[in-house]
Amino acid sequence: LNKRVMLNVGGVRHEVMWKMLEQVPQSRLGLLSKARNHEDIMRYCSDYSLVDNEFYFDRHPRSFNTILNFYRTGKLHVADEMCVLAFGNDLEYWMINECYMESCCIEKFYTKRDLVKEEMEITTAKLEQDDEEDFGTGKFAKYQKIMWDLIEKPDTSTAASAISIMSNLFVAVSIVGMTISTLPSLQYEDARGNPVEN
Repeated sequence: LNKRVMLNVGGVRHEVMWKMLEQVPQSRLGLLSKARNHEDIMRYCSDYSLVDNEFYFDRHPRSFNTILNFYRTGKLHVADEMCVLAFGNDLEYWMINECYMESCCIEKFYTKRDLVKEEMEITTAKLEQDDEEDFGTGKFAKYQKIMWDLIEKPDTSTAASAISIMSNLFVAVSIVGMTISTLPSLQYEDARGNPVEN
């Protein structure tokens, strides 16, 4: 086994020492350094080439420099410009526990992550609320909603389902009628021999 290894993360290559990767033995790269057969190696990377001594990881390389720096220094920091949710996912992929995060970053990480999750929940709730129709507060608003549900949402009641079926039947009958009316045997001609619409 070589002392050095090439890690290719999303097309970005990093040459590192195996010894460095062994410093975090329960991480993906630490476990890869112990893998000795094809099945074990493929459990921890997307592909590899023993000839080139290169291991491929089908991941976005956005945070891998931070991850590698953690192997080098033993200190895990969060870059300010990095999305905390994406960084959290990357930590999970590389099998590095969040508890390794330095005290200067841990509070910032959890605060930003909770804030982003909260904003996402608010946005989702707002989108769901916007999806519901607003009929105002007028005296006919209640009846407008009932009519809307009856015609536009066939799953809201049996009556709405029946109206939907009837509507589809009318469309089908109209299509059949218009198709049949184009048959030459059912076409009429006026006194000059021009076709007359039925």
